Amino acid sequence: MDKVYKKNQLHGWVVVDKPLGLTSTDIVRIIKRKFNVKKVGHGGTLDPMATGILPIAIGEATKTVSYLMDSKKTYTFTVKWGEETDTDDSTGNIINKKNLYPNLIDIKNILPKFIGEIDQLPPNYSAKKINGKRAYKISRDGEIPLLSKNKVKIETIKILEKISEKEMSFEVTCGKGTYVRSLARDFGRCLGTYGHITKLERTAYGPFFNKIIVSIDRLIEINHGIDNLYLFIQPIETVLDDILAVNVSKQEANKLKTGLSIPLSPEYIGNNRDAYAIFEKKLIALCKINENVLRPIRVLNIEDQKIGE
Repeated sequence: MDKVYKKNQLHGWVVVDKPLGLTSTDIVRIIKRKFNVKKVGHGGTLDPMATGILPIAIGEATKTVSYLMDSKKTYTFTVKWGEETDTDDSTGNIINKKNLYPNLIDIKNILPKFIGEIDQLPPNYSAKKINGKRAYKISRDGEIPLLSKNKVKIETIKILEKISEKEMSFEVTCGKGTYVRSLARDFGRCLGTYGHITKLERTAYGPFFNKIIVSIDRLIEINHGIDNLYLFIQPIETVLDDILAVNVSKQEANKLKTGLSIPLSPEYIGNNRDAYAIFEKKLIALCKINENVLRPIRVLNIEDQKIGE
């Protein structure tokens, strides 16, 4: 049966393979213009020099971006030894140099220091805010931003390949807020030399991975129209896999839509527990459970939505 949609009534996730040179905002702009959709947002910024998985939320999926942000991510990256740059990657200016290139044994020995919960200083050229101003803007103005260390979680780090005496590739799986550029910088310093990233690719992000991504060139090539974008859409619920789904009746769904809470049976135990309400396979609201009461946090307006049915 043909799929029929009202204008701008497509909701879900498109997972784009971001190419080198474009910003995350560039990708959002392209999709907005190409498919004439108003509500579009990205789930986690990638630097222009980074490539790989960039989840794009469309329509009511933009209300679920925060649920994705806490997901773990996997990156592959290449470090060049002996040079440190002001951006901690190959786009910056060299600020420190040392003709010392670590061997494989030394590198293996330092990696355990970076596993688990660690204190990490963000790059000077980062989106961290200091008194309301982004660190990269302060750096571009010729000043040094007064950044503080953050707690980040590193799950695994693997050595992938020794490319040359001066370059080595790695894979890291990490939590929210981790800067891979900072890892490269800190690897170098820990080894008594310097280091910066020359290549960075995000290969997995929460429920999204390389097998389900589409290139921006492919999106640009296809004909205009929501029906064509539909081919690449994944359900809103994709990013909600780790939270509780509560089936509700039509009457309960109508209450939730007006912002009213509904009582739950004793089996739903929790305090400030995340959940989402569904009626006839349609996502109704993002909620919290407190003392067997389901309280709507964000109501989703997707009556015409066909995704996930």
